[in-house]
Amino acid sequence: MTPRTLAPAFALMFTACGGPSPAKDAGDAPPASPPAASAEPASPEAGEPAAKAPPEPGAADESKAEPAKAEGAGTEAAGAPGKGRDITYRMVPGGIVMEVEGLKLEPKAEPVKKGGAWGIHLTLRATATDQHMHRFLSPEGGPLMVAAEIEHAGGKKERITDERKGDGEEFVAAGDSTKLERDLKFSIKAGEAVTVFVGLWGLGLDAEDRKPLKKLFQVRMVAGSHKPQPVITAPE
Repeated sequence: MTPRTLAPAFALMFTACGGPSPAKDAGDAPPASPPAASAEPASPEAGEPAAKAPPEPGAADESKAEPAKAEGAGTEAAGAPGKGRDITYRMVPGGIVMEVEGLKLEPKAEPVKKGGAWGIHLTLRATATDQHMHRFLSPEGGPLMVAAEIEHAGGKKERITDERKGDGEEFVAAGDSTKLERDLKFSIKAGEAVTVFVGLWGLGLDAEDRKPLKKLFQVRMVAGSHKPQPVITAPE
């Protein structure tokens, strides 16, 4: 073994034992064989050769890594591989845009005057960005599934859940778009607030593939002395 191939830890030990210091030109150094009694395995601090080094903690094979799921998406399929919904959220002026399974979804919420109170009208524009027809389960109230929590004056909270009646269907063809709308029946007065949780009763390429999407986006609106402005965000 020559100084050119000595392990770093061994080279340091050899110098410390009174041997010659490494030559400036490694090619001029005479061959050296360390005494057998001095030879020791390289310490862990010196490190193993790169070919034997274990992978770093947390390193993963990208070809086997699963895409991250949006929080709350496809809750009916939690823990079931291959049945979740991959949703991408992008912030845009005035709200968000979502992409899910070949669809671009653009939500909009408008305040609606109802006597001395305010309600919300929801619109979700769905555009097919792939070459498939996408189908929505559409009961009596339409494809949008809604739940809400109203905060009344004094801190009292009221929870409102949705109920499905009927099994209609709406669809959007490849390269086309459609509007999914719903006028919420409840309303709030000044000093009250509401958080609306919006999903889809069913989404898929056909009746067998169609599954509910319970948490798609949410809307927050606070009523005061002026016209309220609903705020759309991704689900928490």
